[in-house]
Amino acid sequence: MPVPFALALIYALMWAVDNLAGGTYMDRPIVCCPLVGLVMGDALTGLIIGGFMELAWMGMLSFAGVIDSEPRFGAIPGACAALAGGFGPGVALLVAIPFAYLGGFISSRYNSLNGSVMARWCDPWASEGNLKAICRYHLAVGFIKCLIMSAVMCLCGFVVLGPIVTALSMVPAAALNGLELAAGLLPAVALACMLNLLWDRRFVPLFFAGFALSAYVGASTPAVAVLAIALALTWAFMSKSSAPSQKKVSDKLPGEKYGVTKRDIRSMFWRSLPIEISYNTEREHNMLYVFSLAPILRKIYANDKDALTEALVRHMKFQNTTPQIEPLEIGVVASLEVMNAEANNTMGAAIEAAKETMMGPMGIVGDTLFHSGGFRVLSASLGAALALSGNPLGLVVYCLVFNIPNYLVHWFGIRFGFEDGTGVMELLAGSGLIQKISDVCCVVCTAVVGSLVALYVNVPVVTPLAQSATFEVFVQLMAGICPAFASLAAVWLFVWLLRSRGLNSSVLMLLLLVIGALFGMIGIL
Repeated sequence: MPVPFALALIYALMWAVDNLAGGTYMDRPIVCCPLVGLVMGDALTGLIIGGFMELAWMGMLSFAGVIDSEPRFGAIPGACAALAGGFGPGVALLVAIPFAYLGGFISSRYNSLNGSVMARWCDPWASEGNLKAICRYHLAVGFIKCLIMSAVMCLCGFVVLGPIVTALSMVPAAALNGLELAAGLLPAVALACMLNLLWDRRFVPLFFAGFALSAYVGASTPAVAVLAIALALTWAFMSKSSAPSQKKVSDKLPGEKYGVTKRDIRSMFWRSLPIEISYNTEREHNMLYVFSLAPILRKIYANDKDALTEALVRHMKFQNTTPQIEPLEIGVVASLEVMNAEANNTMGAAIEAAKETMMGPMGIVGDTLFHSGGFRVLSASLGAALALSGNPLGLVVYCLVFNIPNYLVHWFGIRFGFEDGTGVMELLAGSGLIQKISDVCCVVCTAVVGSLVALYVNVPVVTPLAQSATFEVFVQLMAGICPAFASLAAVWLFVWLLRSRGLNSSVLMLLLLVIGALFGMIGIL
């Protein structure tokens, strides 16, 4: 198979495992690049490149539907170019960043177009009570996007990658060496982004604790993570919290008189997995609600077309929460729809109010657990650390650490949300469990980031300084006082630049790579 077709196939596969399988984050560079390496005949180098890109792009996230870049669209051609030309991870990232922005541009424009088309087609279908047409649209619009993006990837493989590899092969070796040395500083930018996302003054000392364990004792990142998890859980269990109110839950499944069974709960679970396939910038996850609730809506409103129509119109409005935790809300809303059917369709306003009330708080919790921190940071940190050492288990650890909790929340969120209704939300809020979970995640991730700073940030030294005897003595003195001091200083410098000066992290990375190449050419690096 020609390489461009293979790249398009890898992109389509990565899109599917993320968008169809429940927001798995298995489309990140740490998964994409080993597959590219497999196609190019060097899976181990692909794994190392993927680990480096994952670490460098750890802070590259989209919020509130703003997609600046698409890492999988950049990682695939970046790894391909590096492997084809025999270049290092720095060159791979240099090639990947522009492609990532191209992918983000196309994806954003498609999502905007989807919002306009949805308003023209799906809103009338909702007004007609045409549930089947809306569900078909939800799936079709995602597959069309995948086809377009894969075609663009294939075109880039045929037209662009060859000239890029040729041009890179003409670059002087000194410039490439300088670029690779500068690449050692790029994880500092990503970790600075993560510190900004995780920022909580209560837990800053844990960053320095993780740094000290790795810098002074030589503890690995997995070891620091295990210790941080143990300390965080001990603190969580010892801290006092209000006792949850005891609420008797009926053994009867909601909606049994309408023929609702446990099979319908399982159906909601499976239908909640393609959670962002029809994402649009206008109303974000609204189509998912209709698609996921379809098994329940069909049964409870089987003999009431007007009530079904009102439900469809209700759920076609704006909806957005972290995809991995959204099934809990879907389960609660399904339970409320059953109550609405039993109350002769008089609870429409209450259902809309409940959705709006849950959206914000659950989004904050979901982001803490699965997006800006929590399991995503932990899985990426552990996976990248192992991948950079050439250990294939890094890929396995990355996938499992994130997706075991992801699927547990998907399944039990749907189940308990539907069976207990709003009682689940009252239990979580009343017991303080949500805050505890958020704090535990923040504690662990902050300590892990500190460890990564000590182990994986390499600050290059310009040649005149490296040849200075005075500087060598200074380095030895600082190493005795604080090993990896330069790495620590670099990260906090980037924290200040990103936090106070509002610099874009990807632009900063590109700038560092270009400066490294220039310094290499003139013999400074």
